[in-house]
Amino acid sequence: MQDTLQDRRAVYKVLLDNGIAAPNHVIVNRDGLEPGQDPPGFIEEEDYVELDGVRIDKPFVEKPASGEDHNIHIYYPHSMGGGVKRLFRKVDNKSSCYDPNHPGTVRRDGGYIYEEFLATGGTDVKVYTVGPRYAHAEARKSPVVDGRVLRTPDGKEMRFPVLLNPAEKEISRTVCLAFGQKVCGFDLLRSEKGRSYVCDVNGWSFVKNSRKYYDDAAGILRSTILAALAPHHLTLAAAPAANTLSLSGRGLTPMMSQQGSVSSAAAAAASGAYDEESLGILGKSASLQELS
Repeated sequence: MQDTLQDRRAVYKVLLDNGIAAPNHVIVNRDGLEPGQDPPGFIEEEDYVELDGVRIDKPFVEKPASGEDHNIHIYYPHSMGGGVKRLFRKVDNKSSCYDPNHPGTVRRDGGYIYEEFLATGGTDVKVYTVGPRYAHAEARKSPVVDGRVLRTPDGKEMRFPVLLNPAEKEISRTVCLAFGQKVCGFDLLRSEKGRSYVCDVNGWSFVKNSRKYYDDAAGILRSTILAALAPHHLTLAAAPAANTLSLSGRGLTPMMSQQGSVSSAAAAAASGAYDEESLGILGKSASLQELS
């Protein structure tokens, strides 16, 4: 699966095979072709590219096939002034730059994905799963805006926690299962059209700076490992009616009886039946603990 995660073409195939929404795109493979040569069916015009009859209009995003190559280009149509915005790994406080003099012709030095540019209101959403029932999400300023990285006083990129809607939680669960990654990070585009799309899957990835996330992740991974290797350390007794996780309007909320010394959250951790809200995003009323 690591080979899959390092090839954006393979990542998009897994997304589509599992019914996960990805931006409308075409994949132009140049494996085995001479440098500069186009595959059959590929057409480039001033304001669009087309492959086998599927047309992607500018503005569109050009992504290298290799997941390790972060040099992504955005091509703008003549009506928007043309030119290309180059996205790259952060250098100091820069993450992109605009070249108004670029001729607008696509790169031909390898395989690329060409996908429609989705307006997201200037933000990207980073999602981090720990098992199929937990997802932590953060928003950051998109590098497309002006290329300037906003940082906190301690120098880290500024991010803001966000709540996922039910459809996005299902996307998180499906991504985690489809790629076989309990700990998995991926990028979510919240389109101004009202739908969310997955545009990249990173695999093993952790939140940069969130004490709550690390507390939750540690508890989940600990309970998962104990359940697999030393289940006698976890008491997974059938919970009484007053000691269950119930679904309320605010999410999954722990309901603990005064006599119930067994944590429902610990039982849930072993079965994976919880999400971030049930672990305290609306209040830390439940905790994960080893029961002996």
